Amino acid sequence: MEQLPNSRVSIEETLEALTIRIPAQKQWLAIGFIAIWLVMSINAMRIILPIHPGMDIKSLIFEDWFMLLWIAGMVFALVNVFVYLGWFFAGQEIITVTNDGQLTIDKKPAPFIRKKQYDLRHAEFIRIRPQDPSDKKQNVKLFTAFYSNIGIIHFDYGMKTIRLGAEIDEAEARQLLETLVHKGYIKQEQIKD
Repeated sequence: MEQLPNSRVSIEETLEALTIRIPAQKQWLAIGFIAIWLVMSINAMRIILPIHPGMDIKSLIFEDWFMLLWIAGMVFALVNVFVYLGWFFAGQEIITVTNDGQLTIDKKPAPFIRKKQYDLRHAEFIRIRPQDPSDKKQNVKLFTAFYSNIGIIHFDYGMKTIRLGAEIDEAEARQLLETLVHKGYIKQEQIKD
């Protein structure tokens, strides 16, 4: 396994493919906020849902629509929180390029994103686009676990623009492209500055 200099990105080359692993950035401020929110939410649930022996929870929930909506919202929020925490602590974007030119983009453990596969022979205008603060789609690093088409490396694939490398910066992206060209997975002519 090869590590890019001064980078979190690791590259592993086998006889069949090149695998690039980009771990999620640890955003400690967001993790702290989520932890505080989680504690406050659990305490709010304890206060609002005073469950005690002999209480009929079924009638409490189904007779009070506000309570039903509140519990549904809390469950949705808790699922999101655990997905965020899973991504922050164990998440990684896995980019695999096979010898026959197939590019696969996968995010683990992102439960709502499916694996994407592309034929690099049809990839055109490969470029690095630094994140623009005014671009709402690109400015969602906090929500990387929920979006599959964000990143600093862009390429045209038919009538779509494919993005990858959401957790890296411009210098790392440039090194990745140089590595892919050097190892023969993409051609220099495909890259545009």
